[in-house]
Amino acid sequence: MGFIDENVLATFLSMQTGLPCVSLANVYPSEAVLALLPADLARRSNAIPLKRVEDAVHVALADPTDPRLLEELSRATRLRIYPLVAPASAIARALDAYYGSAQPQRKRPGARAGRRPRTDLAAEVQTLERAVQTLQQVVARLKEAMDDGSPGSR
Repeated sequence: MGFIDENVLATFLSMQTGLPCVSLANVYPSEAVLALLPADLARRSNAIPLKRVEDAVHVALADPTDPRLLEELSRATRLRIYPLVAPASAIARALDAYYGSAQPQRKRPGARAGRRPRTDLAAEVQTLERAVQTLQQVVARLKEAMDDGSPGSR
C-alpha cells in the first residue's frame, strides 16, 4: 500500500479543483470570523473559517468537493462559502488551537505555570485518525472523478 504526503495531496486537489491551497501555519483568523462557524460544525466538517470578505467567508477545508458540506456551511454562516484547500492534519491542529482541544486537558501534577503542557497522545492519535479519514474520502472522490472522465482528470 502506497502512502502520499498530505501536503502533496492538498496541492494535487487544489490543481484538480482550481481552488487555492492555503497553508495554515501563519494564518490567524479573528475571533469574529471564528465565531461565524460553531465549534461542533467546524469539527464535524473539518473546516476553519479564515477571513470574511463582504458577503462571503474564506474557509479552509480538507475536502472542498462536497457540495452538501458547502451548503451546510453556507446555511450556518448565512454567507457564501469561498472554499480553500488545506491539509487535513493542519485543519485538525487549527481546530484544536482555535476552538479548543477535542479532548479535555488534564493538568499534570507538578506542571509549571507558563510552560506549554505536553501534547496528550490520545488527542494526537484522534487528530491523525480524523486526518486519515478525510484523506481517504478525498482520494475516493478523486478516483470517482477520474473514472467518470471529468475534465482535467487525465
